[in-house]
Amino acid sequence: MVKTATCSGEWWKQRAVESSRNAADQAVVLEGITVACPGKLILDAIDLRVPLGCICGLLGPNGAGKTSLLRLIAGLLKPGQGRAIVLGMEIPARAEAVRRLIGYVPERDGLYDEMRVRDHLEHVARLVLPHDRQRRQAQLREVIRILALDEVLDEWCGSLSAGFRKRVALARALLGEPKLLLLDEVTNELDPLARVDFLTWLREWQRARPDRTVIFATHVLSDALVVCDRFVVLGRGKVIASVTRDELKTPEGDERKLEEALRTLLVRA
Repeated sequence: MVKTATCSGEWWKQRAVESSRNAADQAVVLEGITVACPGKLILDAIDLRVPLGCICGLLGPNGAGKTSLLRLIAGLLKPGQGRAIVLGMEIPARAEAVRRLIGYVPERDGLYDEMRVRDHLEHVARLVLPHDRQRRQAQLREVIRILALDEVLDEWCGSLSAGFRKRVALARALLGEPKLLLLDEVTNELDPLARVDFLTWLREWQRARPDRTVIFATHVLSDALVVCDRFVVLGRGKVIASVTRDELKTPEGDERKLEEALRTLLVRA
């Protein structure tokens, strides 16, 4: 049966309603997302779902599209085609509201090098929570505590080690108590001890807040294996695979083949 224009319009409206209902337990729903710049396809017909309450590893080689995908989820990049729902809200239409619920740590941390750590965090807190001084001060104390920043509060941001820069960037992202935390290659430049400390912190932070979701973009498979319970493999702007940790285990529950399975998927990327 051929649909009339009116029926077709109603069909699309119904599809949108069903999609929104199906997104109720999802932090991110992407349907047919395409992003292009002149002469290059950056994201190619991406279909992806990330459930609430997980740590999702976004894996792939440099240039796979990880940063572009995070920027799109954060409402900083508009799709050319497709539909994106983040925390139950469609973007770009409600991108501003979505950004208020997201903490984003880009690969380049964007700290104000000419400011002291304390002043930088207080400045960001005033932007995030401009009308609630009591809550603002409570959150500042909390992020300083959980990321152990007391010893560097009076240091200039520009003088910090790579490890402390990441901690300050994370503290900034956690102000406002985000429902969704986006991390872009945050373990780059960390020494082995700082890397272990960060991964331990991330796992414990999310476990203590099971309603929060983390998307952790990295090209370092070993980092993702430590903390993630879900994996999305990107290659040349396409989703190569989207699998859970349990799906990659052997029937006996053995995780020893997990790394091998993911490496096989990454080769395809």
